[in-house]
Amino acid sequence: MNHIGQIISLIVAVLWTVTAIYSDKASHRIGSMSANVFRLTLSTFLLALILWVTIGHPYLIMSLFGPVVGVSLSLMAVRYTDAGIASTLMALTPVLILFPAAVFDKQRIRIKEIVGVLVSMTGVALFFLL
Repeated sequence: MNHIGQIISLIVAVLWTVTAIYSDKASHRIGSMSANVFRLTLSTFLLALILWVTIGHPYLIMSLFGPVVGVSLSLMAVRYTDAGIASTLMALTPVLILFPAAVFDKQRIRIKEIVGVLVSMTGVALFFLL
C-alpha cells in the first residue's frame, strides 16, 4: 500500500503547528489582516505555480474561497485567544466533517470512526476543563 498521502498529511500537520505559532507572533506585530493578505497573496501564486507545473492549469479559484475565509478566521482566532486553544479547536475539522460526509457523499460511518469522534471530543473537553 502506498502511504504517500499519510506522509504528506503528517508534514501538513507539522507545518500547521508552525503556522499557528508564527501567525500568533505576526498578528501581534502587524495585525491579523495584514498577515493574512501577505500569506494569501503568496500562497495563491505558489498554488498557481504548483498546479500549472503538475496538471497544466492554474485553478486559482481553489486558492480563493476556502483558504481566504479559513485563514482569515484562523488568524483572527490566534489573535484573540491562545494559539494552543485556537489550534485545538481548528483540529476538530476531521471530526466535524465526518457527519456531513456521510450525508452528502454517502460515506458509511464505521464504529471505529464513531469511537474516534468520541475520543477526540473527550480530549477537547478535558483540555478546556482542566
